Amino acid sequence: METILVSEKEPHMRQLLEWELEDSNYLCVCVDSTHGAKIALLLERIDAVVLGIGWPAADDLDTLRLLKKS
Repeated sequence: METILVSEKEPHMRQLLEWELEDSNYLCVCVDSTHGAKIALLLERIDAVVLGIGWPAADDLDTLRLLKKS
């Protein structure tokens, strides 16, 4: 099963994405911060990433930089 990291600050959007992706047979790891994304990257094998659905924030850009390094 492929694992998707969802990094979204809005709890309702995060939950909706998790439900939709799990209904499509993906395993979701949901976080709300760069710190959470860093921990997830250390603990899980991540196949794809979804970053902030709304307007990008500084935290989303930090997460993107972290992912690029990984």
